[in-house]
Amino acid sequence: MDGEEQGWDIGGGERITRPEEVNTPRSGASTPRSSGAPTTPRGGLTPRLESGESSDEETTSSPLGKPRTRTESGNLIVTETRKKTRGKQYIKLTVSAPKQPYHPNDKVELHLEVENNNQKEIKSIEVWLQQVTRRDGKKTKIEELGAHHSFYQGARFPLPPNMNYSGDIVFPIPANVLTTNFANRDDGPNYHIVVDLPYNSSTVSVKTNHIRAFLPVDMLRI
Repeated sequence: MDGEEQGWDIGGGERITRPEEVNTPRSGASTPRSSGAPTTPRGGLTPRLESGESSDEETTSSPLGKPRTRTESGNLIVTETRKKTRGKQYIKLTVSAPKQPYHPNDKVELHLEVENNNQKEIKSIEVWLQQVTRRDGKKTKIEELGAHHSFYQGARFPLPPNMNYSGDIVFPIPANVLTTNFANRDDGPNYHIVVDLPYNSSTVSVKTNHIRAFLPVDMLRI
């Protein structure tokens, strides 16, 4: 009906909406589905087209270690977009968290905004902690710490085409992090919380594309 918003109430104050709607306020954060042991590091240093991805897509994601970030009201925010080189379809991911040093086993509340202005289904929300070790400003080692966490937000994911999502998740910091070298960030470990949205490269393909946001975080052992 004209003048009415169309959306689906899904409980807990959260709501899946069409792209033209305004996302609902954040509600209670979701905890991850159990994931077991740590997984192997993901290849590549930058978000980029992976093997089998559609050649008519491009991403505005920044190189790892140089994410597009801003600070608002004490929160660190990073936004990444994957869009078609032709047409107006895109997927936009915004991740925010309180800007502060974190400690081993801390629970980080991440707020996510997903704009799926696309004909593709987003399978899930995948989150892990990535450690980039630097010596004299050069990357010497990249590894994933702790467990890989998958979030489905109840029945919210897979997220259908042309639907938006707004909500919170809780990500646990692994116990084996080291203190960030605040005096010289070019020497020692640097950390990113990686938020990944996997989706099929087309409606008929089983191959998977990804849009990833790299949220830089500082660690402090006490």
